[in-house]
Amino acid sequence: MKYLIICIIIFTAKLYPVEFSERQNKGIIEYTKLDENSGMVIGMKNPDIIWAINDGSANEIFGFDKNGRSKSILNFKKSLLQDYSDVEDIGIILLNNIVYIILSDIGDNDANRNSCFLYFIPEPDKNTLSNEIDIKSSEIFTLEFQYEDGPRDAECFFVDPITNKMYIITKREKNARLYIIPLEFNGQKLTAEYILVFPFGNNSDEGFTGVTAGDISKEGKRILIKDYNNVWYYERENTEDLSITFSKTPEKIDSYFYSLNDEPQGEAICWNNNNSGFFTASEEKVITGFDASLFYFEEVITSVKKKVIDLNLLDNILYNNTSETLNLELYTYIGNKVYTTSLEPFNSFNINLFSNQAHFLLIDNNKSIIKLR
Repeated sequence: MKYLIICIIIFTAKLYPVEFSERQNKGIIEYTKLDENSGMVIGMKNPDIIWAINDGSANEIFGFDKNGRSKSILNFKKSLLQDYSDVEDIGIILLNNIVYIILSDIGDNDANRNSCFLYFIPEPDKNTLSNEIDIKSSEIFTLEFQYEDGPRDAECFFVDPITNKMYIITKREKNARLYIIPLEFNGQKLTAEYILVFPFGNNSDEGFTGVTAGDISKEGKRILIKDYNNVWYYERENTEDLSITFSKTPEKIDSYFYSLNDEPQGEAICWNNNNSGFFTASEEKVITGFDASLFYFEEVITSVKKKVIDLNLLDNILYNNTSETLNLELYTYIGNKVYTTSLEPFNSFNINLFSNQAHFLLIDNNKSIIKLR
């Protein structure tokens, strides 16, 4: 017998530590050549520009504004990349007063690569931006690394701006794994050290599809980790080591859901430079004729009066023991809405009618989420 009592107390403050708006379409990303957008980051020298890269071994970095309008392409020689390169995410770092955009060559679907690579490409000054810029080979440098416990497939990379340590989160494992790469220039192959496992990963039973992207805010306090269906949020306390931050229970961003129409293969995410929200985007090749848009999730500060919601879930019958009418929404594990209804005061709702489809129940505009199975 399943029996669950839910008690939600809402004070005059935010219900959760963080809350974001629904998906806002900021505009179609104009670059047609950016058809496998696999990573995005906001510029440091160009805080109004989002830099993005194609999945694979393309030798271009695309820069567009926060409405998707084309601004600049950074070109470099493809010969700098390895023959089997699979660039999957993008990061940014300040070194010796030079800002570098880092391409993380960490894709390894078959987990058979003995080496992965990081390519450091200087970000142009704002006053030198043009439609296309050729980056000299002499300005680019490469770091080679391997995992301490054997090859891994990964698509998530970011740099901690507080320590300049580099982090990778893997994709294929049932529980995603965190690795750290030290920033060392000793001419030797570096070692990515295993740190911990996450409570999410490549696990369809839980509605997870493998981590595809991540980003850390410019001051190093807030981290987003994404798969196709979900976005998780971590918040660093002061300057604690990120291994401590990631050992805490993450918060799931309730307003982010899989959308076949909007983000059929969302593999890119980045914070806005003022931390007011975050951007996401999908690859385009997954659907013929699909034009990817730039989406924004704006942080929302809510304030509501104190109230208590008491619910009983008994054998998949939900009882509303309050004097309020509650909105109920049922979703599949990939975020598709199955059914919407209202539950009147002191009435019940039979979830068994949707037991073959529904995995999650959202109550009263996302104020509570119940995992059904």
